[in-house]
Amino acid sequence: MGGTDLFSVVLGISLPLNYGGKYTAKEEEAISLQEFHSEQYYQALQFLDGKFGAAIADLESLEERIKLFEDGLLPQAQQNLESTLASYQVNEVDFINVIDAQDQLFKIETNLYKLKTDYLKRIADLEFLVGTSLYN
Repeated sequence: MGGTDLFSVVLGISLPLNYGGKYTAKEEEAISLQEFHSEQYYQALQFLDGKFGAAIADLESLEERIKLFEDGLLPQAQQNLESTLASYQVNEVDFINVIDAQDQLFKIETNLYKLKTDYLKRIADLEFLVGTSLYN
């Protein structure tokens, strides 16, 4: 009864589940790419939202200005020209006043056509953003 003839050794090794690191790096890269593309998508949405808002505001402003020209300034200038012509025919005003009235009418008509052209350009820009025709 003397000695121990039993010899035992315990060896413990702990390995992490994601040992090697490559799987985790690829996973983190995919998550970061997904976040990057998501941010790009939201930036594009914000850009388009801003462009839509600006285009619609410009269209509304141009519509109001066109209406002002058509309903207010243009008839007023036409009446002024007719009045000046009538006064010229009875020798109350000279020919320079008739020329000035005609010039004012032409300036108002020119500005009206510029506004209408700008309006159509803004519609074309908005159609480009939308990707389809707004008017059939």
